[in-house]
Amino acid sequence: MGFGAGTAGAEPIVARTDANVTFQGGLFLYDGTSTVTSGSLETQICPIHSLTLEFAMAFDLPPLPYAFDALEPAIDAETMETHHDKHHRAYVDALNKAIEPYPDYADISIEALLGKLDAVPNDIREQVRNQGGGHANHELFWKIIQPGGAKRT
Repeated sequence: MGFGAGTAGAEPIVARTDANVTFQGGLFLYDGTSTVTSGSLETQICPIHSLTLEFAMAFDLPPLPYAFDALEPAIDAETMETHHDKHHRAYVDALNKAIEPYPDYADISIEALLGKLDAVPNDIREQVRNQGGGHANHELFWKIIQPGGAKRT
């Protein structure tokens, strides 16, 4: 019997099977397994029974809403790619690591989590504030900085 586990606190968003699958101790148990990871989804595949389970991570790096070179010549493509794919990614990864012991936080938006920071356990509060704040700031940054400059409404 094989086993597959999603990201801490994640709920399956797709479950399709004709096999006998049990959920035990936070794990889905079934015969045979292979794992494919793509973006924020971890997919457990059981080829014998056509079983697919996908788990969404708590916080995800949003795609950049424009090409890396869209802000040239003001900001070059290499700077944008590094800032998005490495710098912002580091905030998201550190935030997800910080909340791993607290799976209930996986289903809360970053705005709600930061808005109730005083309720976050002391042992992760600083990490949630710093890493979650960095993630939230970058999400806002990617939305307000845009090719052609800001548009007045």
